[in-house]
Amino acid sequence: MRLAGISVIEEANPWLPTFMADFNTRFDVVPHSSHDAHRPLLSTDDLDRRFTWQETRTLSKNLTLKFKKVIYRIQSKRPTYAMRNVAVTVCENERGNIEILYRDHSLPIQHLPQTSTKSGGGYTQVPG
Repeated sequence: MRLAGISVIEEANPWLPTFMADFNTRFDVVPHSSHDAHRPLLSTDDLDRRFTWQETRTLSKNLTLKFKKVIYRIQSKRPTYAMRNVAVTVCENERGNIEILYRDHSLPIQHLPQTSTKSGGGYTQVPG
């Protein structure tokens, strides 16, 4: 746009088709195959879960983990020793909602309140 002397949107809008034609001419690539490899979306595909930021964490002996400075506790009816030190997946969507998965199953979680300590800047659990 600078080379064309355009500096305002009103001038850019009529110029856009010319730019697009030139851009497509210079950077157009012919595909090696005409086969379309896209597949239809299945009813079992969970796009909301796929399009999340996912990180792996290891549960502590009291079934807690820390993600983005927040401590989460897994609520489990199973004995706590059954899930100690297991790897879980923490999923955060674009709205900031957190879901914790173990073997692709969502786990019930509890947010633990925290306060900073004066010694070392760590976190301690607030009784509640």
